[in-house]
Amino acid sequence: MPTPIFLLHLGDDTRVSLQHSILFYEALQKAKVKSEFHILQSGGHGFTLEHETRGDKWIYWCIDWLNENGFGIQTKKK
Repeated sequence: MPTPIFLLHLGDDTRVSLQHSILFYEALQKAKVKSEFHILQSGGHGFTLEHETRGDKWIYWCIDWLNENGFGIQTKKK
């Protein structure tokens, strides 16, 4: 069974085009790899949890996804 994939792309990333991430996700779906894909408006290529325009919500999506896929990550949500 392939490893599940959590994919996050920031719309203003200048190093990896959004189209490449979309193509990657479509290939994962075609190969029936369990995956989740989020596109956020801004944050560039190397982003942190403290990016003011995006907040830190994506990390909770990722933690939920990890738990749903059996990785057992625990945290207290804000």
